[in-house]
Order: sequence, then structure tokens, then C-alpha cells
Amino acid sequence: MKLTDALPTLLLFTVILFCGTACEDGNDERFSFTEEVRIEGDLNTIEIPMTRTNWIVASVTYFDGGIMTDEYGYPVRLEGMGTVRFHWGSIIRDKSNALTIQVDDNFEGRERTMIINLSTAKGLYSEQIVIRQEPCTNFYQIESLSIPWRKATE
Repeated sequence: MKLTDALPTLLLFTVILFCGTACEDGNDERFSFTEEVRIEGDLNTIEIPMTRTNWIVASVTYFDGGIMTDEYGYPVRLEGMGTVRFHWGSIIRDKSNALTIQVDDNFEGRERTMIINLSTAKGLYSEQIVIRQEPCTNFYQIESLSIPWRKATE
């Protein structure tokens, strides 16, 4: 009878032990430790290091939820290595452990924002990286333009 009295206690202890190990912080599971990147408004390139190699760019959305399209009008998506161009920059994957973002000058007068949605190939895990580009503050002004004139020959 003593064994049957100890069984519920042993089961309770086992459940508590496994619950404690199941609630670990999942940061080591992330594709990248970067969750948000701020970029200056000028033409710029940044490289985001990745902690894993089994990821794809599943989609890219605007902050309001709209889907970003590439230069041909298709939703931005990148599986494997390559480059995809959108209207104000490019997303490049030329290494398995890094994602490169190139952005053009931001003369729109407001912050540009995009959300890169990363996923495993089968879609079992996903995460987001927010990219924010400040407006450009360095404006160039042409004060004079000299054009050399040629003399007409007779």
C-alpha cells in the first residue's frame, strides 16, 4: 500500500519538473538576435547576422499591413540565395548566415518602415525583423553650373 500512496506524489513531482524545463526562454531558437534596425536616411547598406541557416524571407510587409511588391509587381519573397529589388531598396542573401538590406535615399519626408517576415522552409517557425529608415537630412543644392561653350567654326 505504501507504493500506491507514493505514486501520485511521484507523478506530481515529475510533472512539475518537466513544466519548469518547458518554459525556457526561446532566444536561442531565433534566426537573428536583431528585432529592429534603424537606418539613416541616406543611401545605406546593412548586414544582419543570422544565428541559423535554415530560413527564408517569407514576405515583406509595410507597417500598416500592406504587402510589399518587387519591381515586377510580385510579393517580395526570397527562398535561398539571391536578390530581390523593391521600389526603395533591395534584400540580398549572398551568405547563408546573413541578410543584407540596401536602401535608397529617403526623400519622402517621413520615415520608411518595412517588416521582414522570416520563416523556416516548411513554415513551422517564423519571426519578424522591423527595418526603419529615417528621412534624408543631407540635401545637395547646385549653386552654379558652368558649361564650356565651343566657338562655332567657319
